[in-house]
Amino acid sequence: MKLGLTLLLVGIVMVGGYGAYTMVRFIVLTDEVPIIMRIGLPTIVIGALVLLVKAIWDRLRERNSADVRRYEEAQP
Repeated sequence: MKLGLTLLLVGIVMVGGYGAYTMVRFIVLTDEVPIIMRIGLPTIVIGALVLLVKAIWDRLRERNSADVRRYEEAQP
């Protein structure tokens, strides 16, 4: 289960990273793209990544604190 999830996440990061790199390269190197798009699209992507990382971080922290509470309740 963990191996499959790890491989899935690595694949998503690889494909997503390449897509982000290609998008940024296209936006920066193409003169026909308006300035609002040059600023707006990377801002949207960075904001979405920040929210995703924050959600994952909160979920992991919540799981760890639940494990500690469960351990403390099991003590006599």
